[in-house]
Amino acid sequence: MPIESKLTSKGQVIIPVEPRRRLGAETRDRLVFEIDGGLAAIRVQ
Repeated sequence: MPIESKLTSKGQVIIPVEPRRRLGAETRDRLVFEIDGGLAAIRVQ
């Protein structure tokens, strides 16, 4: 199920609650973006 987000004018991405919860991401966690062609994977470091 795709979940959409927008890129802000400052170049920031807001990660919606559901993906943050599934990733176990909390405030101040570092996120790693792995990019392969047109796809990106996000993981909590």
